[in-house]
Amino acid sequence: MKNTGFLIYGVKWDVKWQPVAVSVLLTATVALPFFVHLISNTGSSPIGAVLLPIFYAPLVAALLYRVHVGLLAAVAGPVLNHLITGMPAPEILLILTLELILFTGIVYRLRNVSYAGWISGPLAYLSAKLFSMLMLFIMPAILPGQDPFSFFTYSISNAIPGLFVLLIIGVAFRKWRVHYA
Repeated sequence: MKNTGFLIYGVKWDVKWQPVAVSVLLTATVALPFFVHLISNTGSSPIGAVLLPIFYAPLVAALLYRVHVGLLAAVAGPVLNHLITGMPAPEILLILTLELILFTGIVYRLRNVSYAGWISGPLAYLSAKLFSMLMLFIMPAILPGQDPFSFFTYSISNAIPGLFVLLIIGVAFRKWRVHYA
């Protein structure tokens, strides 16, 4: 019988630990953005839009587990964060959730691709933002008064530090994720 576990820092994680891991990831999905938003903001952009903490748990989940674990974090994260902290703002809640769903799917598909897998986090984020821009062209009522191209360029230019964080997380978890039969 094939075992779908993996090793992280020499610790063997079997599928029996998945409920615990899901609980930890859902907690991280809420806690990481909360703590990041406690950081003093010196710029004009929200610190969450700069560091992208809401993307961390879905990234880790998609890299380590099956896609449904990442999708759970992607869907529950923005909703739970909004209910608990009021962030993300209600007007971007839908588009952010859609971005996270697409982000998680792309990371999951790229996680075993040789070179693209190493940079799956930033690639998936950029793809999700392109998707958002297209959605704003097709359905401008999602974010009324928002120019799709400006939304895309503003999001990417603000998120450069967060893209590096996604890259570091992706490389670290991909490096230490070892399947065994």
